[in-house]
Amino acid sequence: MAALDALSCGVDSAVASDDMVGSDEHLPRTRRAVEEGIAAGLHFGAQVSVFKDGVEVGDLAVGRRGPDGGPMTSDAILPWWSSVKPCLAVLAGLAVDRGHLRSLRDPVSRYVPEFAAGGKAAITIEDVLTHAAGLVCAGAAESHRGEPWDVVVAATCKAAPEWAPIGAKNGYQMGGAFHCVAEAVRRAWPGGRSYGELLRREVFEPVGATGCFCGVPFEMAGCGEMPAAGGGAFAGTFELSGGSAVDDGSRSLRALLSEDPAGAGRGPARGLAALYRRLLLDATDGDVPGRLLEAATARRMGETVHPSTFDVVQGCVEFNHWFGWS
Repeated sequence: MAALDALSCGVDSAVASDDMVGSDEHLPRTRRAVEEGIAAGLHFGAQVSVFKDGVEVGDLAVGRRGPDGGPMTSDAILPWWSSVKPCLAVLAGLAVDRGHLRSLRDPVSRYVPEFAAGGKAAITIEDVLTHAAGLVCAGAAESHRGEPWDVVVAATCKAAPEWAPIGAKNGYQMGGAFHCVAEAVRRAWPGGRSYGELLRREVFEPVGATGCFCGVPFEMAGCGEMPAAGGGAFAGTFELSGGSAVDDGSRSLRALLSEDPAGAGRGPARGLAALYRRLLLDATDGDVPGRLLEAATARRMGETVHPSTFDVVQGCVEFNHWFGWS
């Protein structure tokens, strides 16, 4: 899995070789491709983490964290954007395995009763995870503005599906629907923890995904070893404007603290790779050391739910499963 850090232009290609760290002997073509991208101004740097048969065979850190950032390192914390969506499916599956949720085919409104408004009573957790709920834009504006969690949930609960019947079409969902599924998991899970804390404690830490978050703790985001001002170990993303790279705010304090389950995840590429390694191992029957999910649940994660469905947002045919789409 490669996590690319930002777009830019006019970056000196020499930085690629000067800042190369990690075990790249198995990935020479990957290294060259990333270096060529830096030379062409496509990005400032990248992390690449590769596991084969459960063993790490490549861990690269190439280039820099931004136009004024330090060298890219394997433990630099990069924005994952929509790559964090599957993490909600993992936590929801874990909630089923532990008996906190009855089934992912339960209506969301079973756990978040206010979600039933606007004709959404029959929408299931699985409908949302597979982008089949018809809630493409519900809560998205509030989510993108960085509104508080409860505001996004309330706005989504008031919205009506954009088509009927549910499941008739697929449309890539921008934000709020995932908040409501995460809220269902949060309410069902004992202890009253926030979604970000649940994900960190119950998923990221057990699989060894060090430095991974969906909502960076304030003490880390606002001060200390990884200060938000200047980025610290946080890499950001940038937009091109007039030939210059403009920070898009992905390292702002508000962005770092956000627990948006559809786009606020961040961490090293090796952390996300470690999660998928764990899931592949868990899909094996028998006594698996360090198991996170039951084997049947892990296998279900990758099964196609809506085969060959046309996505009205993406404009292409998707093969939807709990992890979203592929």
